[in-house]
Amino acid sequence: MARSLLLCIGLITVCFAPVSAQTTFKVEVKQAVRSNLIAPAVGPTLFRARLVLPDGSHARASCLSSSPDCGIIESFHPEHMKPDAEKCGIEVDKGLTFNTCTISDLGVYDATREGDDLVIVVPAGTVRYHIDGSW
Repeated sequence: MARSLLLCIGLITVCFAPVSAQTTFKVEVKQAVRSNLIAPAVGPTLFRARLVLPDGSHARASCLSSSPDCGIIESFHPEHMKPDAEKCGIEVDKGLTFNTCTISDLGVYDATREGDDLVIVVPAGTVRYHIDGSW
């Protein structure tokens, strides 16, 4: 939890008081990608997302399945998704083989931000992604 520093009068004492709750805003998820390393060995799953933030900027964010609160961003309304919204396939990169699924145009989600970390509300609860660039 973020804290602010206060100076208490009397004895010189440092006090901490909680800062007000974070503001919730809308984030558009243009694309969510799940990549599983399948060869030469099984590894953690990498989740990536292309997001549009409230100011219109395009953010690239990611998390690893080994991180707390990491997970896939799924649609709240899968019945409204286009039939070809999800595409899966095998990719080989530098001798590593990945099973990758990409879901496009997922819609708008509630989120909060602390620094470069986003907490996004998804059907299963929340997921935490780290903004690592733009697209």
